[in-house]
Amino acid sequence: MKVRFSVVSFAPPGVSLAVIGSTESLGKWNPNNAVPLTARLADTRLRSEPDFHSADIEIQSNETIEYKFVERGSGVKWEDLGGQKNRILKLDKLDEDAHRITRK
Repeated sequence: MKVRFSVVSFAPPGVSLAVIGSTESLGKWNPNNAVPLTARLADTRLRSEPDFHSADIEIQSNETIEYKFVERGSGVKWEDLGGQKNRILKLDKLDEDAHRITRK
């Protein structure tokens, strides 16, 4: 099933965002294989406003994945979730056409 990963950010010019995670489709935690997010406004946004970044990624049903967002510029900056190590997404297959998504 296709899942849209999205985040709103004030990332500075020259920095791109990506999603990385525990599955092959999310790069298996390798920053070189992280999936780039597309910025909606990109270079047209004012520095004082945020931008919406997203990517649609094919994920297997009945799978629980862990993921984070990363900033890539001169290096890689991992998302800081405070006391939480990673974001968790559980995909439950209900039937051929319907899916239930649980995010922790």
